[in-house]
Amino acid sequence: MNTPRGYHRVSIVFHPASGHGRGLSRARALHATLQDAGRNPQLVDTSQVPRSELPSRLRGSDAVVIVGGDGLVHSCLPALIDLGIPMGILPAGSGNDAWRMGRASSVRSTREAILGFLAGHGRIRTSDVLEVSFANEPQRTRFVLGAVSCGFEAQVNEAANALPRWLGATRYGLALLLCLPRIKPRQLSISADGFSFHGGVYLASLANIRTLGGGISLFPAARDDDGRMDAMIVTAAPLYRVLPRIVQILTGREHRYRRAGVFSTARVEFAGTSYGDGEQLGTGDFRVTVRPGCLSLMDVSAGIR
Repeated sequence: MNTPRGYHRVSIVFHPASGHGRGLSRARALHATLQDAGRNPQLVDTSQVPRSELPSRLRGSDAVVIVGGDGLVHSCLPALIDLGIPMGILPAGSGNDAWRMGRASSVRSTREAILGFLAGHGRIRTSDVLEVSFANEPQRTRFVLGAVSCGFEAQVNEAANALPRWLGATRYGLALLLCLPRIKPRQLSISADGFSFHGGVYLASLANIRTLGGGISLFPAARDDDGRMDAMIVTAAPLYRVLPRIVQILTGREHRYRRAGVFSTARVEFAGTSYGDGEQLGTGDFRVTVRPGCLSLMDVSAGIR
């Protein structure tokens, strides 16, 4: 039995611990619905399947639905880019920033849009992806859908990852409070066409999407389909001068310590650890390049607020 446009073999990727178990329950419910509709879905439990085996598990699928958050999306990127099959995101994580970029209005509307797409009533949109290569591992390529972070926000990500997952999105707020007493500038250099920076920073991110850390709008003008990344830096200054600007910082508005730029490729000199999509990427200098339109996504933007 063939479904319209051939979306018959659907892989549903999830982690049972996502969102206090919401990932498991939503994945099972979607699986049952697709079975009842005469499709051939398979559940892919990433707590049982190593990341290296994901490409082989997803190969042969007509479409993939990821039920989880940004970390799970991040782990699937290499396979999805290689296979070229459309991906839908049903949010069940703590951050869900990649899902927000799709401009869906709710989990329910997202599920309905995904089911409609698989029935042949939706459309595909393409997204850019950031390709990252570290100087100490030039043979290994990382892919990032959201943002590459190497300032204070990277410290917050690291602290949030160490907190219990059952805290959900509150992990980021708690991690921010825990890290504030230890905040200090880091030295960083960014070289790109039409943009150059060298000096101390509190925050430094290169973004493909608008939000970070579970909805914090650091890059309000960012697009994931324009072939460019948005850079946002908060430069070093006495903390008593920077902290009063926290509202402007967390909403991506102009302030005297903000440096911003837009470009398609950049070289970053940085001695610390960098994060992408909330996951540890690597340590040291790296190069980041936008790969335009290399990821196929189910368009779930119907019913935008």
